[in-house]
Amino acid sequence: MKKIFAMLLVLGMVASMFVACGDKKDEEATDAATGDTAAATEAATEADTAADAETAA
Repeated sequence: MKKIFAMLLVLGMVASMFVACGDKKDEEATDAATGDTAAATEAATEADTAADAETAA
């Protein structure tokens, strides 16, 4: 029973390590470099909406 509990703890720690150390995409920081977050977000949303409309048609 102790071995099973220890393995579960190890698996939990390994899983949390992958979550904590994973690749983090920070779009707001990227947009902040251009200085225009609202316009960049709006343009991206409009592009996504147009692409979805073309796909649905």
